Amino acid sequence: MGSPGSHALAASRLARALGRPVLAARYRLAPEHPFPAALEDARAALDTLLEPGRAAEDVLVVGESAGGGLALAALLERRRCGDPTVGGLVCLAPWVRLGSGASDLSAWARAYVGDADPGDPRISPIEAPLEGLPPTRIHVGGEDFLLEESVELAERLERAGVDVEVFRWPGAFHGFHHYPVPEARRVYLEIARFATRLGRPPGPGGRAGPDRTGA
Repeated sequence: MGSPGSHALAASRLARALGRPVLAARYRLAPEHPFPAALEDARAALDTLLEPGRAAEDVLVVGESAGGGLALAALLERRRCGDPTVGGLVCLAPWVRLGSGASDLSAWARAYVGDADPGDPRISPIEAPLEGLPPTRIHVGGEDFLLEESVELAERLERAGVDVEVFRWPGAFHGFHHYPVPEARRVYLEIARFATRLGRPPGPGGRAGPDRTGA
């Protein structure tokens, strides 16, 4: 489930915070199109975006939940092929281990994996060597069922020498950034703050105040 249409509001909020265009990629969905269809589409979207003349370091990749794991897997595929990485990665409660983990996602995992090995790093990118990835920020709610997985990913990234920070939002649930709550606005502003550090100044309103929640 999910599409540029279902996530149009989130994409527009992100674009407004950044003051920059946002490309919302449409990729094939399981169970009609199991692995590797979505990964192939995500990689193709990145390759199109990073056409000659656009510096890879000027691109910030953002993924949510299953899209967070897919974004990470797509960047690992670029690294495997020797292509330059992007400027930064933001994962919102990323789902990065499909072989085990949150039990209520097991049926969805089976639909996505199909006949493949769920431990394949292209499916469960937390199992891959993570060296060489761009600066990464992870946002996850304190009541999110992917909290433990998100924190583990951050720890593995840190051990791999990646510039990483994880933000835990107390009391927040999975997908809270889609709702009109103060924490959601602060997530988008924090992403804009991160983009500024990467050399992409945010547009109007794209500035996170001192009330940022971090861990």
